[in-house]
Amino acid sequence: MLVKLTGYKKSPKHVGLLQLQEHFKATKSVEAFFKKKFENNFDSYVIPAYREPFQDSGRAKGGLAQFSSKYLKIKKERIKTKSWRIQAQVLHIEEYKILWFNCYMPTDPQIILYDEVELLPILDEIENILDNNSFDDCILAGDLNFDERRRSGFAGCLRDLLQRIGLKSVWEKFPPDYT
Repeated sequence: MLVKLTGYKKSPKHVGLLQLQEHFKATKSVEAFFKKKFENNFDSYVIPAYREPFQDSGRAKGGLAQFSSKYLKIKKERIKTKSWRIQAQVLHIEEYKILWFNCYMPTDPQIILYDEVELLPILDEIENILDNNSFDDCILAGDLNFDERRRSGFAGCLRDLLQRIGLKSVWEKFPPDYT
């Protein structure tokens, strides 16, 4: 996701918000790494990738990062989440507040009889954050592994969530080639 926001005196080509999924770095120092690489232009909020308990080696799963342009001069309020698959913060732009989610959803197995045991706690956490925070608008973006055209159990769960919380998928207008 790249978002261009107005209200700053930088080039119109300057990116305001940027998010990343799957950086795979599991160390606590990963935020320092991103701060160093993007220090001149962006403030970073980074969640390390996740390893199962007692997993000491091998590639970690996920890893999320949200970057906001320093030129925007907006207040950012981090929201604690229970899931390593969700990152959220409220962006305060003067009196206007945007709840910004960065999500890394499980893969859609593209079957009708979908076991929701991994997905439902993630969706519940998203709804909990929505219910317990103050904001004017919401952006839910990330690696959602969601294709509106699919008739799978996974896609049905995400469609139900979007309907319950009142969000529209941009993919309804711009169908993805691959997700």
